[in-house]
Amino acid sequence: NMEKRMEGLTHILEKHKVDVATFQEVTPLHCEKLLAIAFVRNHFWVSPLDGQDSTYKTLILSKFPPSHLTAVDMPYSPRKILLADILFHASKGYLSRSLSRALSHVLSPPRFSLPCSQPQLLQLVSVHLKSEAMATRQRKEQLEYLYKQLKPSEEVGGCSQLIAGDFNYQFKDEPKVFLEAGFTDVWASLHPRGTTTLFSSFRRLTPFQDKGETFDATKNPHAASTCPSGFKRRLGIGLLPPSTSFRC
Repeated sequence: NMEKRMEGLTHILEKHKVDVATFQEVTPLHCEKLLAIAFVRNHFWVSPLDGQDSTYKTLILSKFPPSHLTAVDMPYSPRKILLADILFHASKGYLSRSLSRALSHVLSPPRFSLPCSQPQLLQLVSVHLKSEAMATRQRKEQLEYLYKQLKPSEEVGGCSQLIAGDFNYQFKDEPKVFLEAGFTDVWASLHPRGTTTLFSSFRRLTPFQDKGETFDATKNPHAASTCPSGFKRRLGIGLLPPSTSFRC
């Protein structure tokens, strides 16, 4: 039920010392229950749902309140792209990321370091791409549109981006516009026995390697209740640009 899912989410936030997280498929009820948790209220800035008219919305949690938040319309979808400008300082030490699809499946949070001594601007992006299996072309165009919305890297002495969300990818999909620009697939970087590309790398993984499947109906009871066929897929994806002070 909702209470148990919220308890599980809070446990993840506390256990992994999460600094920022992106969520998709959030409803006003989810947000209400989230804000009812004292740990969330006391430790996180929570992005408002204002201006998002779709049934399922995107949301950002951050221990560091952003200096600017923008909600951008998404082609082929009523969902919004959220872009939050967050200024980090090296004195904060390591940053942990839990890249989450709201309340249903979660990536183990990778660790990122911030080696530079100067403040670093991170543009954190929460995105939810079109979900239909045959919508490969639309997802490609959505990512091309998203790429154009990113803040230039030379702003504020250097800006990094972290694109995180539910890509709803099928096996033939790839974020070509980002890969061609040198963006790194965070999961592949943390699991170097695969390749730096996304779904083409899955076919080269052995059965014993973790494929990073963020939607796994064999492990997640909520996923099983919505998909009894045992569907597995890495829907939650994180991308980092080549010119960034953040390192996996």
